[in-house]
Amino acid sequence: KINGIITLYNQKLTAKNFKFKANKGDYICTTNIQQNPDNSFEWTTALTAKEIDIENFFTEMDNFGQEYITNQNIKGKGNITLDMAVLMTNNFTIDVESLIADISLHISKGELINQTSMIEIADYLNGNKMVKAFIDTEKMKKKMNHIKFSDLSNTITIKNSQILIPKMLIESNLMDVSIAGVHNFNDDVDYHFSFTLRDLYYRNAKQDEFGPIVDDELGKRLFLRMYGNLSDPQYEIDSEEKHVALKENMEQEKKDVKSLLKSELGLFKKDSTIGNYSEPKKVDPTFEIQWEEFDEKKEPKSKKANDTTIIEKKKKDKGINKFLKKLGVEAEKKPAIKVEVGG
Repeated sequence: KINGIITLYNQKLTAKNFKFKANKGDYICTTNIQQNPDNSFEWTTALTAKEIDIENFFTEMDNFGQEYITNQNIKGKGNITLDMAVLMTNNFTIDVESLIADISLHISKGELINQTSMIEIADYLNGNKMVKAFIDTEKMKKKMNHIKFSDLSNTITIKNSQILIPKMLIESNLMDVSIAGVHNFNDDVDYHFSFTLRDLYYRNAKQDEFGPIVDDELGKRLFLRMYGNLSDPQYEIDSEEKHVALKENMEQEKKDVKSLLKSELGLFKKDSTIGNYSEPKKVDPTFEIQWEEFDEKKEPKSKKANDTTIIEKKKKDKGINKFLKKLGVEAEKKPAIKVEVGG
């Protein structure tokens, strides 16, 4: 179902708003190929792909001539926006060193299956005595063979024979993984990973009555660096990246405090850079029991004579009280409601 207009004029081939179906999705693009006086060509393209099948896309593209991520490793639905410019020789051979591109990528219902880096990371952690002491790396390795994630979004830049990958977050069924790095065309790489350990499998983790205690503070994240050539990548605990993340976390805390003071007390009104405060997303507990407010109108069940029951109403901290409590300032505790039940 190809639909569009192609023109050839003054040694320039143009396809404008060219529409077609491929990879089980829809494409629309505008592309230009301009011939230069030395018979070389300049090729520019602006393309949008909607709801394409990523596995089929990699298959049709012959995995882009690489084996790092292939059609056997990735699944999902993708939306892609591509802006690209590249030089070609007079026999239409692409000069990869001249390639410049911006790729906005969104993958939904994605899967990573037996992906080399994930397996090697699991192997490295399994061999690291410090990490293995508190993480069940064997169980983690089995799970990392097949990672499912709901959404992945990023804008990737290609220039100077490098693929530049800004920090992106993958929220998966196993863990939340943050990835950033540089991938050279010769397969030299420098990737930085961070894993939220609250979703991993602790060894001898402290348990409360209803399941594992959850703590997703910065200290519960693991930072890892992968570098060198993909033929023999090296791994190490990424202390430098942890310090950067800690600094970013402190800066965010300052912004949150100012936003809270602006929302609660009306301070910093003239500062347009400070938005309204919104409470951070919480992880739902495995199980929770909470007393409701005691209703004096309802008759309690029969008790023994002179029996005394203590009922405490649990109140949620809101607004500024939460930050005060975080800073170590506890709100004044109200006495518990004491109900005496006589015979």
